[in-house]
Amino acid sequence: MKSQFKSKDYLEFMSSKSCRVTGARYGVDLHHESIIRKYSGGHVKYFDFGVIPLSHRLHIDVRHNTSKEKFWSSYKINYIQAVINYLEEYISLDRVDKDLAIDALHLIRHEHDL
Repeated sequence: MKSQFKSKDYLEFMSSKSCRVTGARYGVDLHHESIIRKYSGGHVKYFDFGVIPLSHRLHIDVRHNTSKEKFWSSYKINYIQAVINYLEEYISLDRVDKDLAIDALHLIRHEHDL
């Protein structure tokens, strides 16, 4: 098992996405959602394939001050499915970290029994 799932290319790909909640195209941060227990916790980000684009205000003022479940349910968003959809799009583009993204996708599906 890899000790980290880091990808500058995936983060670059995701930085072109609009906020998942508001649709804003500018002022968007990539929030590292704790989607895989092994790679979660603390301020160190080991799992880049779990990022979700959020407006800066939502990211800092709301998401970081609200539980994961409460935040996503309040916007009626299945964050796990959102991450999977982003990963599938990235993989379909045959980008540089495609193989790592496939491994991350398998890990997410396994962790969440999908």
